[in-house]
Amino acid sequence: MTAATTAATDAVVPDRYRYAVVPHIMVDCTAAAIDFYRRAFGARQDFRLDAPGGGILHAEISIGASVLMLGDTGADAAPFTVPTALGGTSVALHVFVPDAEALAARAEAAGAEILQSRPTCSTATAPSSSRTPWVTCGSS
Repeated sequence: MTAATTAATDAVVPDRYRYAVVPHIMVDCTAAAIDFYRRAFGARQDFRLDAPGGGILHAEISIGASVLMLGDTGADAAPFTVPTALGGTSVALHVFVPDAEALAARAEAAGAEILQSRPTCSTATAPSSSRTPWVTCGSS
């Protein structure tokens, strides 16, 4: 990128997206997913655009300093589909926290299924995994 291109990009790209790859997931019920992410991970809804026929066309939530975009699948969502229609997911979201066990317990209390407990070891990034109706989540 040239200096002119960088300056032009900086002028139009919001700070929250500037140095990030922002995941955008399509789900079956965005409102329920947002509620789950709020209860499980302390997410904050930053933006919501309701679809004309019901549901949510596009929403953005923040978990810590990270942004996650999500929306309902439907007639306007092609070629996207929900993880449950695939029989699984190809997406894993990672949240780095000082107490992964506490976060896993909070996610489980919010409705997540714990798939893999965090092993006891000295590695700070040893993961635990959970499944929600929307996406598989990992915490380290």
